[in-house]
Amino acid sequence: MSLLKNIIAKFGYQLVRKQKNLESVSKNRAENFPQWYKEAQALGEDVNDYINRKVGNPHELLQKVVFPYLPAEASAVIEVGPGTGRFSRAIMDRIKANPHWKLYLLDHSQWIITFLTVYFEEYDNVYPILNDGLHVPVIDDNSTDLIFSNGVFIELNLSRFYTYCNDSYRVLKPGGHIIFNYIDLEFDQAWEHMKKFSENPRFSFSYFTSNVIDKVFLERGFRLLNQALVGNSTYVVYQKPVV
Repeated sequence: MSLLKNIIAKFGYQLVRKQKNLESVSKNRAENFPQWYKEAQALGEDVNDYINRKVGNPHELLQKVVFPYLPAEASAVIEVGPGTGRFSRAIMDRIKANPHWKLYLLDHSQWIITFLTVYFEEYDNVYPILNDGLHVPVIDDNSTDLIFSNGVFIELNLSRFYTYCNDSYRVLKPGGHIIFNYIDLEFDQAWEHMKKFSENPRFSFSYFTSNVIDKVFLERGFRLLNQALVGNSTYVVYQKPVV
């Protein structure tokens, strides 16, 4: 595709692929992203630039929580629950100097996967994958440097932590990391969050303590490297031991 674009550009033209009509794709499990996409389109903005303007740029969080465990020479990263790719863009920029880089984007929403397929279509190394909300499909054992998820585990029940933990251990390379956030009731901010949202009929958050989450991951064989409170949630870093 890039060769074709270069040839056409020499004649003063630009190759533009027609956007798939997302209105025909089910919005089930896509949360607020279809609405944000619609609002961004109305303003003529990139949807991720639009969301950044509303909720903040993810670079500061990535620099603090993720990039210390993601060297530039890393070759394979999985993001679980990428939304429209706001974090994905920055992660891709971090690793694409490696000629063998791969970025897997897992989501259980067909709308999200359809959007991401078009959004990242010029990058052959980005792989949007529809999953069942439980597992890490397709990806080979011991093949991934890092798994990252933002805003997903805060809504999962404990059994889903367990299934993602097992599959993450399978696909991570020895020495690889999994990083995600959850709401830890050991912190006052989390307790206040629970009280506030318990009055909401659409309440869907889950709450745990660190000893519960550690039990899931440490029993599987992970090592806890770090945990940090950011806002109302706790970001944890677990590492698959080097054999």
